[in-house]
Amino acid sequence: MAIVPLGPNVLGRSCEGCTKCCSGTLSATIKIESRATVHEMAPGNPCVFVEIGKGCGVYDERPDDPCRTFRCQYLVDESVPEEMKPSKSNVILTIEEVLPNVEYIIAHEAGGSLEGDNLKWVRSLYDKYSVNTAWKEDGVWHYSGDAIFTAYAIKKWNAIPK
Repeated sequence: MAIVPLGPNVLGRSCEGCTKCCSGTLSATIKIESRATVHEMAPGNPCVFVEIGKGCGVYDERPDDPCRTFRCQYLVDESVPEEMKPSKSNVILTIEEVLPNVEYIIAHEAGGSLEGDNLKWVRSLYDKYSVNTAWKEDGVWHYSGDAIFTAYAIKKWNAIPK
């Protein structure tokens, strides 16, 4: 099985050397049509097609959902600093939706705890950009956001405000 590293994205950034989205932090169903293979990726259960730190072994055959359509915020958002590349920060930033037109960024711990400057940066997103944000700190969910997101975060995670 050939390992093909992911290429550059919207900002000219690359996944190269990073496979955090496939490492079993996120949950997804990976269905490769040509192989009649279905794999459930979940926390602690990485994608069977990834070679951690190298790339996808079925890159040309990867499904649209979730693989081709997945958007790591590091790759598509210029406000995300280089230090937040998941392979450097052990954090995957994704956009989720509470209701139509009510979104939030969730910082998924991916092989380490959110701490130091990375934690400070995530905590500042609402104040700096008015972006609803959720993250774990010392195993407890926290959030910053508007009233709709606040109600959602408290109900979903029993989260604590920043």
